[in-house]
Amino acid sequence: MHSSNRPSGLTVAIPALLMALGVGCGDVEPTSSLAPQPSLSVRAAARPVAWLASCGSDVSPTASAMIGPEGGVLSAGPAVVFIPPEAVRTPTRFTIQPLAGTTLRVRITARGRERFGFARPIAVMIGYAHCSRQEFLRGNVSVWHVDDATDAPLERMPTVHDRQNATLGFLTTHLSTYAVAH
Repeated sequence: MHSSNRPSGLTVAIPALLMALGVGCGDVEPTSSLAPQPSLSVRAAARPVAWLASCGSDVSPTASAMIGPEGGVLSAGPAVVFIPPEAVRTPTRFTIQPLAGTTLRVRITARGRERFGFARPIAVMIGYAHCSRQEFLRGNVSVWHVDDATDAPLERMPTVHDRQNATLGFLTTHLSTYAVAH
């Protein structure tokens, strides 16, 4: 297992994410519900980045590590990926890169590609403590799988919002570029 710049709040929040997505847990509240949710994709089509949460960054740190069947944790800046045991069949080089810009986006790749099949879901946590928290304290905040080139929304991820640790988390079986939206 290899890690890089592991933010303590995010790594503490990983078990909370797993618990919340699996069985529910105290202060960690899912942002999805059975009630109809407003369609962010309609607004995004008219104004491609207007729905993305504002959180500028000039720095775009990248971390890479070989992770095998034993699993591992990889982190860079405000993002952490937890790959559980047996999610990867053979040692694979994973890269996580928070993207510089005016929005909170993270790209995760395996062997330089976004396409990768996991045997078990992985957990992704995105921290926003470095952002202006006002935008994250009101309304429904979620993580979206977005087009790498245009930021067009492709899929809303079932998101857990942990306000106490200022993180958003989700489970996934695919790699992508993910963006925080409101």
